[in-house]
Amino acid sequence: MDMPMNAVKKMLLWILSSGVGLVAGGIVVTPVIALMNYFAQDGPIFPAPMVAFVVVAPVSVMLFVFQGSVLVYEWIAKRNLGNALLWIGAAGGLVAGLIPYFLAIAPFQSSPEYQARLAVGGLGTFQGLIVFGCHWVANTSRITAAR
Repeated sequence: MDMPMNAVKKMLLWILSSGVGLVAGGIVVTPVIALMNYFAQDGPIFPAPMVAFVVVAPVSVMLFVFQGSVLVYEWIAKRNLGNALLWIGAAGGLVAGLIPYFLAIAPFQSSPEYQARLAVGGLGTFQGLIVFGCHWVANTSRITAAR
């Protein structure tokens, strides 16, 4: 069974946009972690890029799965989602950022504060907009538009 060229383009875009989101998230988070290390007065100081990767990778993995479900929906519905992709990316990124927070960070916080939720939610939203922005650009420039 031959795969249509559009499906191959969408799969390549899926992988490429996930990598772009991972790198963009790392670029944003690394200076923040470095600044936190600079002002830290206790404990070991880990390399900022490594810690940033540990923070950004779970969000990227969840966004990868979320992208797959959106692409499957587009394939089944036989239509592109167009401008809705940015809204889907923002919402999906927010969820992808908050799930690791509630699973890995919140249980170990002595007093839950809104700043941590805001930070990981903002990171997830940023990554979601970057990732689904790649899909939106590909759809609007007719790279992967349905023909």
